[in-house]
Amino acid sequence: MPCLRLSLCRIVIGSWILFALGTPGFATASDNGVSGIFNLRSQSPMQSLRMVTPFQPAGTIRPGWHLSLTATLSNVWAQESTYAMDYEMADVQAGVGYGFNDRLELAAGYDNRAYYGGVLDGFIQGFHDLFGIDQNGRDEVPKGQSRVIRAGPVPEESDADIFNNSGVSLTLKYDVFAGNRWLPAANMSGSVRYGLNNGRAF
Repeated sequence: MPCLRLSLCRIVIGSWILFALGTPGFATASDNGVSGIFNLRSQSPMQSLRMVTPFQPAGTIRPGWHLSLTATLSNVWAQESTYAMDYEMADVQAGVGYGFNDRLELAAGYDNRAYYGGVLDGFIQGFHDLFGIDQNGRDEVPKGQSRVIRAGPVPEESDADIFNNSGVSLTLKYDVFAGNRWLPAANMSGSVRYGLNNGRAF
């Protein structure tokens, strides 16, 4: 009976997801600018080490003041032959910007990334079990770990909090061409960032 219940649950949830994704106009953000309403930095293990603000597509500058606040919580599990990572990352960004017109913008921001052993391991394992997704070894280690392992002649293991960092940044963006039906939009931007209490990398 539990197998039948689990199968029915998968069918109901899968059908709802297909309906939601297949319905025209469902949860779109096209009215909020080219990039949508979410302005997130990459959460992948290697790309998340970049310290600049996310790139903004051309045509997203609005005249006047604007504020932004973004918070992201992600769980990373990576097990390869040369490295292993198991941690959670909380990423917070706050910024204020001023659009001088619809082509030139200056923005200042604060960002903070904290790496730790976390609270999502049980939820993610349960999600994988619910949909029959392979755990890829995640269920063979204790929950709530914060570790980075580099393989080699002398394996090295560190707590993931060595990547903790925060900083302030200044970004200037200029839309060169807004684009039209036949030509793509083009813009350029530059960022300067000062690290406040960056962790050490091994």
